Amino acid sequence: MNNKTDLNDRYNPSEFEEKIYKLWESSGAFKVRIDKSKKNYVIPMPPPNVTGILHMGHGLQDTIQDLYIRYKRMKGFNVFWIPGKDHAGIATQNVVEKMLEKQGIKKEDLGRDDFVKKVWEVVEKHKDHISKQKIKIGDSCDWSKEKFTLDKDLSRAVTHAFVELYNRGFIFKGKYIVNWCPRCETALSDEEVDKITENSFLWEIRYPLADGDGSITVSTTRPETMLGDTAVAVNPQDLRYKHLVGKKVNLPLTNRVIPIIADSYVDPDFGSGAVKITPAHDPNDFDVARRHNLPSIVVIDSKGKMTPQVPQPYRGLDRDTCRERVINDLKERGYLVKTTEYTHNVGKCSRCNTTIEPSLSDQWFVDLKSISSRAREVVENGTVKIYPKRWEKIYFDWLDNIREWCISRQLWWGHRIPVFYCKNCGKQIVSESEVKRCPDCNSDNIEQDPDVLDTWFSSWLWPFSTLGWPLNTEELEQFYPADLLVSGYDILFFWIIKMVIAGTTFTGKPPFYDIYLTPLIRDKFGRKMAKSLNNGIDPIEIINKYGADALRFTLVYLSTDGQDISLDPLKFEMGRNFANKLFNAFKFCYPYLKETIEPIRYDECDLYDRWILSKLQTTVRNLDQYYDNYKLQFIASSIYNFIWHDFCDWYIESCKPFFFNSDKETANQAYVRKANILTYIMDYILKILHPLMPFITEELYQHMKSNNGNLLTIQKYPGVEEKYISDIDEKKFSFIENLIVSMRTIKAELNLHSRKDLEFFYLTKNSDEKNIIEKEKDSIKFLASIKEIKFIAKEPDSRFSSSVISDTILYLVIEDLVDKKKEIERLKKEIVKLEATKEKLSIKLNSEDFKSKAKKEIIEKTEKEYSEIEKTVEILKDKINKLT
Repeated sequence: MNNKTDLNDRYNPSEFEEKIYKLWESSGAFKVRIDKSKKNYVIPMPPPNVTGILHMGHGLQDTIQDLYIRYKRMKGFNVFWIPGKDHAGIATQNVVEKMLEKQGIKKEDLGRDDFVKKVWEVVEKHKDHISKQKIKIGDSCDWSKEKFTLDKDLSRAVTHAFVELYNRGFIFKGKYIVNWCPRCETALSDEEVDKITENSFLWEIRYPLADGDGSITVSTTRPETMLGDTAVAVNPQDLRYKHLVGKKVNLPLTNRVIPIIADSYVDPDFGSGAVKITPAHDPNDFDVARRHNLPSIVVIDSKGKMTPQVPQPYRGLDRDTCRERVINDLKERGYLVKTTEYTHNVGKCSRCNTTIEPSLSDQWFVDLKSISSRAREVVENGTVKIYPKRWEKIYFDWLDNIREWCISRQLWWGHRIPVFYCKNCGKQIVSESEVKRCPDCNSDNIEQDPDVLDTWFSSWLWPFSTLGWPLNTEELEQFYPADLLVSGYDILFFWIIKMVIAGTTFTGKPPFYDIYLTPLIRDKFGRKMAKSLNNGIDPIEIINKYGADALRFTLVYLSTDGQDISLDPLKFEMGRNFANKLFNAFKFCYPYLKETIEPIRYDECDLYDRWILSKLQTTVRNLDQYYDNYKLQFIASSIYNFIWHDFCDWYIESCKPFFFNSDKETANQAYVRKANILTYIMDYILKILHPLMPFITEELYQHMKSNNGNLLTIQKYPGVEEKYISDIDEKKFSFIENLIVSMRTIKAELNLHSRKDLEFFYLTKNSDEKNIIEKEKDSIKFLASIKEIKFIAKEPDSRFSSSVISDTILYLVIEDLVDKKKEIERLKKEIVKLEATKEKLSIKLNSEDFKSKAKKEIIEKTEKEYSEIEKTVEILKDKINKLT
């Protein structure tokens, strides 16, 4: 790229972003090499689903990761951002099943092997799609290092981990309650279940005592599962039922008798205070049953149908139909006491939206509790730090309540469980390699377990399996543990804690040292983004409209220590406007930029030069601290404030008299000095902004005359030059800034914006402030667009408008400037109009009809409008008071 080429007339990111990324890639700027002369910096990229598409959560997380990768690369680190994708067992299988369904084909029609081949075809077709989307964001990965959780080396790691844990006694098979999807016909992890609020009913049912002496009323939201009840439970402290504990009841609609037990799990305030216990279809009931040695009866099968274990009239019914039949039969036989409307959370399969059936099932489990102590220790002793720190408590709470992890899935796509069964003698063999013959009876009638492993079983190994583990590779030695993991707080338990457990269990080290938990992105009304609400924001659409830099800047700017982001697409205009501001500033500076940055002659600098140099170096110093402490919003806001306000609004404006009046010898000297400082600052700006907004900074850097054809992305990040930091100069300029702003405010309040012939006066007893004004008088007049500012010994006799700045009082005599009568009339008319609008809004806000029917966001918008009008009216009244 010719760095002497003139810039385009306008900022249009679509004209250069793709070109810039190709320039980076062709240069090898992102290539990962083992370099023992440098410190390493490693981030394992959370692997997105292989058939997935980019969402705004990816946009935020990738921006943060790339921010740190680019920053550390420029700081001289040997960086490795490990890219990859997840095979996403159930999600990918569902995608392919739905594709086949449209062709009238079921997976069973193909058989397991052919179905898996079909999935691979789909994966191969779509696997690069999300990577290309990440490239549009600017992800600076070495894509040749990209991994896939079903790659041979990662699959080897998965099998090795299973066998090792099994041999150590931490993996076992058993019957437990799992989340079961009757449509997908597989067990699900908790993170694959969405909790949806539904309106339903709470039914109270009378269970007659077996001795005929009365009855007990139980409360339930699932009457169809009562056919599998094996007890009625009450709280041991509930005096209402103390006399019934130990007795038995006749289970309605069946011929069974079940006991009444006491267990502290029961909430006495829920319904009647007595609950049915159905161990095979409720995880809490399952725990109660284990404590009281109760049997478990499975009454709903894998397809959601009633089993042969229920009375004849209900067998084979689907669970919803059975519910209706049970309720009608209870009503007819006099057992239904009461039906109450009830709202509660219902588990739904995140892939197909089918209601989850908690079900007793034979599954493989990992005993997480037995291998999790080191995961607690590394956070407690500070080896692993969590940002924001408040999430540490949640981390420990989850570890304290950790349960067995169900790792088997009844799917065909994924890592096959490495367990083999001899069909001849029944031996179970757990092996890293395929078993052809039984070691006991030598039979070749061997069958592998049909289930696959939970997707998270491969992704919990991600930070080290991607580096070659269990082999002792050079990459594993150099790049493990990682330095940072960036992920959403919503998967702290489902993935992050599991990775810490895996790392400490298999390698003896934590997988990473810092964990940064990002906020969730919600819509502008604070609602979770969901397909059902159609409120998602496509990051690619935002990039196409505003540019990748605008997306990146806005997302980081809005990230405030883990608080969820309510995102209005219009907010991306802020990022676009900032990029545009920088583009136009560069265009203005371009004619004055030098080919060589000369050493700054500090003793020749004026106050504006010294101030901007101090502000720049203070900003750079602060940025390093913000990066170290993951203060992301401060990274964005401090750069924004320096570039937009300090550099563009003040310093560039202060330079204009020197650039536009360069005919005098003194002005020529200042011209050269200012041009050199502009070049020095622009070079700094492009470098400190590059990690956050890489495309525009690289584009502009290619036009820097001092560039010599180099790429910005591999330039050294500038250090802090402490010698330029001056609190004294910053305070002096702050006084001038406040003085000029006050002048502008007075002019605006009096509708004198365009008047450049005004004379201001000032009164002060502070000699330092007087010296500053007198010394900088010319620049003050230029920046405030006034004719003169003069010192006076006493307050003016004529009518004036004034403002206080520190120890100085600023005056503008307005006797002959403003037609007081006309101005007051104009302001009063404006107030009348606003009061009329305010009255209409007040009527609306006090209307019961409006309050009950209007959406929450509409009410809030109306309240805000009312409040803003009130403030405006007060401002106008204050102006009238000043005029009178």
